[in-house]
Amino acid sequence: MGTAQRAPAAAEGAAKSPPACRCAGDHGPNVERIKQALAESLKSSGLEFTDEPLENVVNFLQDEYGIPIQLDVPALEGAGLTADEPMTVNLQNISLRSAIRLLLKPKNLTYIIRNEVLIITTPEVAEHELVVCVYEVRDLVTVFPRRAKTKGDKSATADFDSLIDAITSCVHTETWSENGGGEANIRPLPSSGLLIVSQTQAVHEGIADLLSVIRATLRQPTQPSAGEGMGMMMGGRGEGGYGMGMGGGRGYGGGYGEYGGRRGEMGREPTPAEDSPFE
Repeated sequence: MGTAQRAPAAAEGAAKSPPACRCAGDHGPNVERIKQALAESLKSSGLEFTDEPLENVVNFLQDEYGIPIQLDVPALEGAGLTADEPMTVNLQNISLRSAIRLLLKPKNLTYIIRNEVLIITTPEVAEHELVVCVYEVRDLVTVFPRRAKTKGDKSATADFDSLIDAITSCVHTETWSENGGGEANIRPLPSSGLLIVSQTQAVHEGIADLLSVIRATLRQPTQPSAGEGMGMMMGGRGEGGYGMGMGGGRGYGGGYGEYGGRRGEMGREPTPAEDSPFE
């Protein structure tokens, strides 16, 4: 029996998506465990609470999903909230990340990951917790030749501007410094194909989602346009919308390939105005 051939390295690389990002401070076993738990679906029991104190809900989540969670008590008190805030929720079949967001939203709360702990706090505190992350985007920027300034000087450049504009225009637009919204910023490292982004954790999640959608869309097979589809249907034995006939002339559409061939045998090509069967 023959052995399976190994796929070319280039094909293998194309099948693997680059990591979403690597962030400063993303160290320690708890950080990875928290992120993995947030990305996974809720367990079969889901989340179902009715007027349950927030502290009890946090304890349940810690035990059920094995991740460290704390309440930012000073931040909650500053917002007029306590650990006994009644929480009501009934959620199934979604990720833990989405479930926690929906749980906290009625109380205008959010979460951040700090010092290997998921901390429930207020949006005001979270907005000042900027995290620096590095994104690998070489597969998303178009590389094109740059006009040589001297003879033999050939180089290339990448269109980071379009990608940066897409991110700052689509993901939490109001939070970027270049949009007049705060201290968050985004800078390219063109020679390395990297983006360095200083943003809140919530915005980083939005950026990662956007890049994932772009990559998934680029991997989809291109569908023929309506005009191309019509050309393929009409081309038949010819090429394109009107193909070469069997005898060398051009026939209009597959059904007329032989007509084009017969005209070709006569020694000249038909013209749309004179010989088209559609006239």
